[in-house]
Amino acid sequence: MDVPALSKLIQSTQSQIVINLGTAYINMSVLEACIETGVTYMDTAIHEDPAKVCEDPPWYGNYELETQRPLQKKGRERHFRHRF
Repeated sequence: MDVPALSKLIQSTQSQIVINLGTAYINMSVLEACIETGVTYMDTAIHEDPAKVCEDPPWYGNYELETQRPLQKKGRERHFRHRF
């Protein structure tokens, strides 16, 4: 969940893509580091806030969809494909 440390790791490894297979609670931190460093981000789960148990659907709109604006400013898009 340490965005600056993760950004530094991404840069030091010269990564071009980050595939997040961690818990859904870290998605936003990893996504923020990827936006900051300009690398491609992929995950396997919709972000969940560990402080909010059983949020009302569609909770994914509360977090990940909000990243669309920063990506558009950088000339990139974020595509969401979730199956329920």
